[in-house]
Amino acid sequence: MAKRVNSKGALASGIKQGLMVEGKSSRSEHWFWFAFYILGVTVAGLANPVAGVVFFIIFFVPTISMHVRRIHDAGHSGFWLLLPPMALVFLLKNHSQQTLKGFFWSLYPFRVLAHN
Repeated sequence: MAKRVNSKGALASGIKQGLMVEGKSSRSEHWFWFAFYILGVTVAGLANPVAGVVFFIIFFVPTISMHVRRIHDAGHSGFWLLLPPMALVFLLKNHSQQTLKGFFWSLYPFRVLAHN
């Protein structure tokens, strides 16, 4: 199991190991880095939207590598991080293929009325 770090250690580790997906990261390291990322994007975005986008782009890859290292610490493959985007693509693909010809959806969620 990876060692526990403070906020400075998490930021230093996130920047030093920004492109490295091998190894493990502790829970505290992961959450300190994630809090830094979310707060940074939010504050920079509120100050200047362009700065928020730049902050997001610069720290996106280190954040993904931190997530992968955290998943490794939990004993799983980093490919588990691909599961939510793949599920979203699958759902959108199936939703776009469904056709509702001849049906009218009412305001009542459990009643579908035929529309002629």
